[in-house]
Amino acid sequence: MFEINRRRFTLLTAAAGAAPQLAFAQNEWPSKSIRVVVPFGAGMSVDALARLLGDGLGKSLGQAVIVDNKPGAAGLIGTADAARSAPDGYTLLAGVTSVMSMSPHVYAKMPYQALQDFTPIVRTANFSFVLLAGLAQPYKTLPELLSLARAKPTSVDYASVGVGTAPHVLMEMLASLADVKLTHIPYKSPFLSDLMGGQVAIGFEPTTTAIPLIKSGKVRALAIGSKARNPQLPDVPALAEFFPGFEGDNWHGLFAPRGTPDAIVQRVNTEMNRVLQTSEIRTRLADLGLQPGGGTSNEFRDYFRADYARWGEVIRQFNIRID
Repeated sequence: MFEINRRRFTLLTAAAGAAPQLAFAQNEWPSKSIRVVVPFGAGMSVDALARLLGDGLGKSLGQAVIVDNKPGAAGLIGTADAARSAPDGYTLLAGVTSVMSMSPHVYAKMPYQALQDFTPIVRTANFSFVLLAGLAQPYKTLPELLSLARAKPTSVDYASVGVGTAPHVLMEMLASLADVKLTHIPYKSPFLSDLMGGQVAIGFEPTTTAIPLIKSGKVRALAIGSKARNPQLPDVPALAEFFPGFEGDNWHGLFAPRGTPDAIVQRVNTEMNRVLQTSEIRTRLADLGLQPGGGTSNEFRDYFRADYARWGEVIRQFNIRID
């Protein structure tokens, strides 16, 4: 009995000693700059949003938030890097639908487990992809594009930023629903220059980067990959107008490596919600065709799990798989 009580006393003493240290560490966070891993290159939509929101988050926390671009393998390299990082609150991931909800169902082998390796913090924005065509292409509407693709199978090529990314998955959905065959050209970097130059015919691009090009007349918008039109592009039809039930909206969100203290997760959630509520940020997001996110970490966790399951069903339905 004495031995048991002594052991219990030792454990309780150790726990009591550790608790103040843990509380102190969390109360002192952040004591240095915070790294936000962006698993795609500079200039892409996720990068632009991470920099915009990271600046606001850094001001709110009193420490610099540094965007660390780690592109490669359609976002898998950077996401895996974030998953392997120390769960101390000094590395976060700017996650998007493609690397978190799509790629795990497309690839037979993954360098990370999206549901198990990360703690969702907050959904930062929702957005859509716009189907763009270069001005040199002969079609000006989606029906004209599909008519050509049916008349000359595989003659129309499309770009994406990699296999398993949202532009790839959405185009395969469209091709299946329209019963056409398109030729996929996966890029390792942004493809807009080639699209505008006529080296590739069409491609899905996020509203963030598509809207300025559309409004300046540098590309042609054929449709928006969502169930409803975007207020910034009122004349561009939604794909659901042609294919009822089409739902291709995507999201941005912040994640932490699994094991990050909950106190830090909740602090980031609180501060990012504060940033997302500012009129300046909401105006900037609206101009880019984004819908601001927000909410609790538990709400984002449930949202992410449901989205993960939904895209799994879609990808199996359209047989988009890389072994």
